[in-house]
Amino acid sequence: PDGVVVEPMNPIEFVLGLYPTFAARCFSGDIKHMTKIFQQALQHKGFAFVEVLQVCPTYNKATPQEWYWDRIKYVEDLTSYDVTDLDAAKEIVKDFEKEIYLGLLYHNKKYPHFVESLANRKDVKTSPHEEVKHFNISSLLKEYT
Repeated sequence: PDGVVVEPMNPIEFVLGLYPTFAARCFSGDIKHMTKIFQQALQHKGFAFVEVLQVCPTYNKATPQEWYWDRIKYVEDLTSYDVTDLDAAKEIVKDFEKEIYLGLLYHNKKYPHFVESLANRKDVKTSPHEEVKHFNISSLLKEYT
């Protein structure tokens, strides 16, 4: 009833502190851009974090759609922004009141995918999902029906 009394957490700033290999932010009001970001995230080998900003007209009337549009900027429009610079990504996400940057904020292509870095997978050419075998459990299911 008295509103939020603590400083809100900045999810993307938190994730960037964990040294991710892919971190991006998009806005639900820009479907084309959001689609592009999710396509990039799905193509990334490894864990990809995407923060989706969206309005809540029921419980948060302080930040309507216009509030976001007044602040949104795209990292793609910055001529000197380097998505491989983690410090630059951390700096660009700090301010949420004046400018909200959307896009691929950080991407580390050099870091190996977790599964590929495991010693027991060194010479394996297939991916784990290709190695999953199908098991027929219909006879087991009959016992419980």
